[in-house]
Amino acid sequence: MKPFQFSLSSVSNSNLFTIVIPLLFALLILYICYPGFMSYDSIRMLEEARSSARGGIFPVVPVYLLRFFDMVGNGNVIMLFVQNFSILLCLTIIFRLIKASIFSTFFFLCLILLTPTIIGCMLVLWKDVTLASFMMISITMIFWASLQNSQTLSFHFVKHSSLLLVISGTWLRLNALTSTIILVAYWVIVFTRKKNLITQCVVFILIIITVLLSNKAVNGYKFPS
Repeated sequence: MKPFQFSLSSVSNSNLFTIVIPLLFALLILYICYPGFMSYDSIRMLEEARSSARGGIFPVVPVYLLRFFDMVGNGNVIMLFVQNFSILLCLTIIFRLIKASIFSTFFFLCLILLTPTIIGCMLVLWKDVTLASFMMISITMIFWASLQNSQTLSFHFVKHSSLLLVISGTWLRLNALTSTIILVAYWVIVFTRKKNLITQCVVFILIIITVLLSNKAVNGYKFPS
């Protein structure tokens, strides 16, 4: 299967569609719920983002992310838009990578957004959706790499960036490892496919240890107010 290629020198209508349609959907979601609903968790996050991160039953990394977006856009609006756009863009890219037509991609995006359990979450600033955006970006990168036949500079960039996203994604929820452990296995399968099973298991275990240690270090440290 020949992978879908993005090129600045050959921007086609389909490539433009890949950006424009997710952008329009994300703007539509923002228009529907503007300035965005907030759960109890996200209210606490915004409170800590504007004062000092205390942590406790919530991880502190989402607080720092919200602090950045709050400084940029004064509230949860920008963060809500960015995470929704990221998820929709990644879904569109995956459809394009498997050679789905423009109509099919548009139809499936509509179907996904008409699912109450999905669109309901995307109307609210939840760290669950933030985690989903990290996971979707890493999944898209790993899937793209799985279609490549040569290890170019972009391949190695995606290799390390996707792993960083998987690891940093676990910082967003205290129980995120139960979800991202599958992504770690997917990463190992794709990027160590030429290695033997023992090597793959060792790499997998080392990544999981890194995830656990980095979680304790990152979420255990509180930046000053």
